Amino acid sequence: ATIKHLFKEAGEDFPINNVINVNFGGFRRAVNYVGGVYVDVDRRYYNDNTTAAPGEAYATIDIQPGYQKLKGQDALDYVRYRHGDNDFFRASRQQDFLRQITHQDAIRALLDFGKRKELARIFGRYFEVDKSFVSASNLIGLARTGLFMINEKAPVNEVRFPAVEAENPAIDSNLYFKDAQVKKAYDEFMTGKGSTNPRRADETTKVDKKPTQSKRKRNR
Repeated sequence: ATIKHLFKEAGEDFPINNVINVNFGGFRRAVNYVGGVYVDVDRRYYNDNTTAAPGEAYATIDIQPGYQKLKGQDALDYVRYRHGDNDFFRASRQQDFLRQITHQDAIRALLDFGKRKELARIFGRYFEVDKSFVSASNLIGLARTGLFMINEKAPVNEVRFPAVEAENPAIDSNLYFKDAQVKKAYDEFMTGKGSTNPRRADETTKVDKKPTQSKRKRNR
């Protein structure tokens, strides 16, 4: 409802076909099911609440830099981390993590047409989805699309949502945008015309480090 309302204010009707909800437990189990995910961790991610003041504790984490396989709780801690950066950096890590998942052999195996029932079982076990998502026709289409992208090395265009932070996020936690920017993102998504040079699977998402405040705002 929130996403539909956002685009409606920009003058566009944005259809949403399916919804997938992933909770922390489901994420850990799903990552373990595929045997973990290899990730090139750019730096050490560390936080220890031993000396944290009441009400200032962040999730604990201790992951060393380097190319490595992340499983279970470590994978969840990595994609959730925000202490010391912001939502844009966290979104970048999550996008990179999902990009790397597609290269796991277990994922490729699940996209086999003959394993569509197994795919439906996994979605039902680890994620919350709407009923139409696990329909036979939808899963077949999902598998065929995945296999095509893998076998044909199909390009993937990236559509970036143009929101930026306030000048002082510690005081103002809103994200800002302009209607024209939202409409541009909508057009890129609906026509498949995102970035003209899709990034490699091992290239990280760049974030806006010097945001400027736009006239419209929405809470995170």
